[in-house]
Amino acid sequence: MSGLVGQSQAYVVFGGHRGSAVKAPATVIAYRDTPEIDLALLRTESQQCAPARTGGPPLLGESVWVIGFPWGRHMTLTRGIVSQVVMDDDADRATGSRLMVDAPVSYGSSGGGVFEAREGTLIGVVEGYSTAKVMSKGATPAWSIEVPVPGQTYVTPLSDVKRFLSQTSYADLFADRAGLAEP
Repeated sequence: MSGLVGQSQAYVVFGGHRGSAVKAPATVIAYRDTPEIDLALLRTESQQCAPARTGGPPLLGESVWVIGFPWGRHMTLTRGIVSQVVMDDDADRATGSRLMVDAPVSYGSSGGGVFEAREGTLIGVVEGYSTAKVMSKGATPAWSIEVPVPGQTYVTPLSDVKRFLSQTSYADLFADRAGLAEP
């Protein structure tokens, strides 16, 4: 996500899922790039953008839909389940989970939405995926490629997104949505 920072131009695409894409300029207004989190918040203007409904913490085995825009081009939609929920030792379910889904994604899908399939609520954003290094055997010079590991898509849960927004003074973006507002 923070790879956008320092770019002279950033754009978002609206309406591509209907075949008539409109490219709009965007500005990075907040970002974090740490070992714990890599997120960016963009600002843009469009009449074609509606906010996603947010959901609660996902359950292990829950069905999900993942939307991505690999390389910023064509929309992809994949499905799967929440395949891993890791809880921090001293955290509760709403604030300490790390997520993995088995829905496949491809390069450039980071930041795409992960939605609970039944209600269509947003539960997180695509963080990345595991890769395996495949080495050449006997080739000179030696070479290798990294290929995605099927079923290992990492997701930044909404609890982390909410924490990021509160640290960057944008906590009100989740106010009164699915119990995510501060008490």
